[in-house]
Amino acid sequence: MKQVRRRVVLIAASLTLGAASTGSALGASPPAAPSAEGQEVAVAAQRIVGWATDLWSKASTGQTDSALSLLGTLPDGATDVGLGTLAKEIGQYSTNIEARESARAERIAEVREELGTFPELLLIDAIRDTIELHTLSLDKSAVMHDPLVRDVVEEVYRVAREHEEAGEWIDAYDLMRGLHVLYEDDGRYKKDHNRLSQRLLMLQFYTPEILHDMRSAQMVADGEEPLPPFNPIDGTWHDKLDGVNERMILEPLSLSATYHVDEVAGANLLLGGLRGVETMVNTPDLAKVFPNIADDLRRQSFLGELTKAKKWVEDRRGRVSLYDMITLVRTITRANKDTVNIASEAILREFGNGAMSELDPFSSIIWPDEVSDFRRSTDGNFTGVGVQITLNELRELQVVTPLSGTPASRAGMRAGDIIRKVDGEQTLGITLNQAVDRITGPKGTPVILTVERTGHDDPIIFELKRDTIPVYATKGWERSGPGEQDWNYYIDSEQGIGYLRLTQFNSNTTKELRRAINQMHRERDLNGMIVDLRYNPGGLLPQAVSVANFFLKVPPRGERIVTQEDKDGNIQEEHFARPAGSVLPDVPLVVLVNAGSASASEIVAGALQDYDRAIIVGERSFGKGSVQNVYTLRGGLAQFKLTTHFYKLPSGRTIHRSPLPNPDGKPDWGIEPDVMVEMLPQQISDALTVRQDADVIAIDEHGNAIEGVEAVDPVRLVTEGIDPQLETALLLLRSKIAGEQVQAALPAIKGAS
Repeated sequence: MKQVRRRVVLIAASLTLGAASTGSALGASPPAAPSAEGQEVAVAAQRIVGWATDLWSKASTGQTDSALSLLGTLPDGATDVGLGTLAKEIGQYSTNIEARESARAERIAEVREELGTFPELLLIDAIRDTIELHTLSLDKSAVMHDPLVRDVVEEVYRVAREHEEAGEWIDAYDLMRGLHVLYEDDGRYKKDHNRLSQRLLMLQFYTPEILHDMRSAQMVADGEEPLPPFNPIDGTWHDKLDGVNERMILEPLSLSATYHVDEVAGANLLLGGLRGVETMVNTPDLAKVFPNIADDLRRQSFLGELTKAKKWVEDRRGRVSLYDMITLVRTITRANKDTVNIASEAILREFGNGAMSELDPFSSIIWPDEVSDFRRSTDGNFTGVGVQITLNELRELQVVTPLSGTPASRAGMRAGDIIRKVDGEQTLGITLNQAVDRITGPKGTPVILTVERTGHDDPIIFELKRDTIPVYATKGWERSGPGEQDWNYYIDSEQGIGYLRLTQFNSNTTKELRRAINQMHRERDLNGMIVDLRYNPGGLLPQAVSVANFFLKVPPRGERIVTQEDKDGNIQEEHFARPAGSVLPDVPLVVLVNAGSASASEIVAGALQDYDRAIIVGERSFGKGSVQNVYTLRGGLAQFKLTTHFYKLPSGRTIHRSPLPNPDGKPDWGIEPDVMVEMLPQQISDALTVRQDADVIAIDEHGNAIEGVEAVDPVRLVTEGIDPQLETALLLLRSKIAGEQVQAALPAIKGAS
């Protein structure tokens, strides 16, 4: 704005001096005629104001094409009113979009060329190419009707079934998963995908070494290095099944039949359970731990009992009682003992998992060995040592960064350290989940990490005590210091545009958001805000309500944010924004969403969209608008997560993705952005890498930033066109602010002309 004002002042001063000079020469005379330059500036200013107003209006009302067209064509005269920088930014934006479309066309041509070598092309590559072609193409229907694509799909399905019949589970799953991804909207391959997924999960649970060797052999066949030797650090299935009993199955069956939002019939649950057990018995690799399934006579005898049980259930379809459920479960467990004699806890577990697969993807039994991970995922903190870890290219357990102020950072662990041992046990071949389970634990308990560090010949041993590690959900634009809350929240400090990323909605999200807003206000005026909800999977509903409340202008009566409705459409709960929770009701707001935005993040974006409070930019969100109640099963060892309600937004729309196709064939689930901006797969990958690297700052054992190690500058996301969604959001706000500033300067401009 300084440029605009300086231009106006200079023009006004110039015209005033000219008039005075003429007057002194001619004496009393009529006012001087407006200068041509002044008139041009005034006209340019009015064009800019009209353009900015029209752009924001088109974007706010969901006119994507019109908004993006306006965004790429700043009116003439912008430089004359001090908007030369904005003109350059919009010119760069247009160049970046052209580059994206050029990259799209180039990649489509490459994929089509490779796909054209089918059937010589490896099937796994053919289905991956087909998915990529579908993702890249603007006309997705044409891709699905392409005869070559249909041939690929038909052959992939045929070969996937052959792999399954031959016991080649991973190859079968990889192919079927591709088909499921390609046809996810109509769900035609869902059952096949789920069956194979269940089989692999069984192998992972009961015979992880066999699955490990299968994966390693597959990697070698693909020309990759084999996996490290199997590491049995995860314990045995006997340990994990400790405490599993009949009640853990019957309670979820009864609750599901009574309260599930889709009213799944009890008979379908029982049939799903029987299919789960059948899959287990028909997985020969499990014979290593359950040897009797290799005995064909015993196995066929048990399968015969399962067939009888299916017929018994089908005869009772629609009128299955709790007594029937008890009868069936006990019949199957007795038949098992008389035939294949698998551990009864294992039969119960797979029956339960099979039954729950008949429900939605968000309903499940949380088994005793899974409870601690489940609780950790919903808490605002956890107990550990405070390191972010990953598996590097060599599949070594590597420290991404220690978190400031935690036991790991105080002890001197550093980014890049390789954790070779946990409590003396080798980490070679360990999975990330296994590593997390080993490193975390009760507060105050010890853990010893043996670390290899570049430049040190000998291992470094860290003897740490676990402590409470806070999980921060609110992040800013760039790191400003070593602390986990040290952020610069301004993406454009000159124009006063803030940037907030909410990675989840935990118990601390609102508090962190308020702290970030207060920091921004202390630094300068806040003229616009970007709230980035991409890849936010959701979390706690009360936090989502309070975050939406932050940005709304709320009347005394309050504003409804979301309701919960049961299977009959009855409102069970209502959640309102209140005037006291309103913090930024007037600041121009853009919210970013994508397919990774789910649940609570969809509620926030949807409520702000319904009240015309924010422009939503990005791609359609995930569509998870259901409510899960968590029941602690009797005995307290296990829990049950059941979908019981749907969320409804203030406008009455449901964001949940229905498995049923819409009559018009158009999606109506999730949050549809007001301005749709696509990111190519390569852009998504590059953006995530830049963002991850920019979020890491190297710290020493005293919690100070290590000198000479600079964090990656996230500005590349915008200037290099890596993240067109963020770039679009930023330009929308810059344009609106520029329009308002020129509008405010119009009287002076007109006066000067």
